[in-house]
Amino acid sequence: NREAKDDAIFFDEIKPDTLCFDESHTLKNLNVESKDNGFNSDGSQRAQDAYSKISWLYRQHGADQNLIMASGTPISNTFAEGFTLMRYAMPERFEAMMGGQPHFDRFASIFIKPETTIEIGVDGHYKERSRYSIVNIPELMGAMDFMDVRYADDLGIERPDIKRTILTTPANEVQEVFRLEIAQRAEAIKNRSVEPDEDNYLKLASDGRKAALDIRLLDPELPDFPDSKINTVIGEIVKRYEQSSDVLGTQAVFCDQGVPGGASFDLYNDMKTKLINQGIPADQIAFAHDANNDAQREQLFERINRGEIRVIIGSTEKMGTGTNMQERMVALYHLDAPSNMRPSGVEQREGRIIRQGNINKEA
Repeated sequence: NREAKDDAIFFDEIKPDTLCFDESHTLKNLNVESKDNGFNSDGSQRAQDAYSKISWLYRQHGADQNLIMASGTPISNTFAEGFTLMRYAMPERFEAMMGGQPHFDRFASIFIKPETTIEIGVDGHYKERSRYSIVNIPELMGAMDFMDVRYADDLGIERPDIKRTILTTPANEVQEVFRLEIAQRAEAIKNRSVEPDEDNYLKLASDGRKAALDIRLLDPELPDFPDSKINTVIGEIVKRYEQSSDVLGTQAVFCDQGVPGGASFDLYNDMKTKLINQGIPADQIAFAHDANNDAQREQLFERINRGEIRVIIGSTEKMGTGTNMQERMVALYHLDAPSNMRPSGVEQREGRIIRQGNINKEA
């Protein structure tokens, strides 16, 4: 029975002429109905809200030119996102193109071809899997003429030349033993000799990722092996810290596992302690997770751009999309794969250093 505190202004009362969405890939999860469960999706409230407003805009203006969507990774996970983009950007033309039936399965029958491939599973064994390839690409490109693709090189945007290095570390004896345990657990899951709530493939994959990054994420009592990924990257950070001191060069470490908070052991504080012991002042090391709101994030990134903070450690979610901290960035590290396991996650991470405004010619 609580009374309303505000007199709300509704969207259609604002009467906008144009809608602009920056980082529009966040709207990719619009509901999709398909006979293929791999594409079926209930969608997100954010995407449905945007679709309602875009549909209202088309009813008012009846044209495709009143919507602007900008993204560095417009399609990041499934081809259904291309279908979603068409629903957003050209609803009337798309319906006509689909013969009045703008359903995903009809769209898929024209542009997607299923294929069977052999892949290695989480249990280490090879399995047949269904994957999809895109066909009729010229026709698809012609239909998606609402997309205006521009590459930085085409626009003459100055960004640092990137030197990529793969740092490899040997598996320690505990990791080797755990690899055998993973295979045994996978066999037990396959034979249904364990209950799903006791062990399952998702938990197996999660444990495998943790073990590959640092075995202490599974058991903090295990030794800190000197050749681990963490210790290897610490050596790299310290070396580049000293080499770039004349320009107050900054470095970003991306790690989506072992984040601070909630666990007795986390990799972030482990790295910070080791960096301090190697001579980097504590006040020059920061965690992206320490910034709890937009104002704090902005302040943190300004300090990085000024070179007051020389090393920032964070996750793809906290330090990826929309982060401007590139001005003095000399190195960026991928300690693990993005938690969403998508190429777009890597693209968003690297956009923090391969970015206009970086004073360094090389990184």
